[in-house]
Amino acid sequence: NKLLLRSGVNILAGPRKEVEKLRSMLSTNEYLVSENGDFVAPCDKIRTLGISLGGMMVNLEAEELTSSRDPDSATHEDCTIPLHALDDWENQLWAIGDSLFHKYYAQFDWANLRVGLATAKKSSDNLV
Repeated sequence: NKLLLRSGVNILAGPRKEVEKLRSMLSTNEYLVSENGDFVAPCDKIRTLGISLGGMMVNLEAEELTSSRDPDSATHEDCTIPLHALDDWENQLWAIGDSLFHKYYAQFDWANLRVGLATAKKSSDNLV
């Protein structure tokens, strides 16, 4: 599989068959797919997503994956995860956006066509 890191968008997208498996693993079977393709599930049922990137395990917690609480939910207890299934992607390509960049720092090495990831330092409340 190949991974496309996209800053500026909060999305996780991949081949339909894989995304459908991932949706059922991320939450109990209590989920739906909205009209725009987002994955909506009860906030308290969303599990941690672990992604192996070049031998490094990247764990994204539910609050890092969710883009918002669903405003259409009567109780606002549903969370939206921008997890999209794409039919036209070949070669098992995946894309991940800002949910990764909140927790990890990415260093792009264009000369050697590689990317390095490290846990980002938490911001301080004492910023000047």
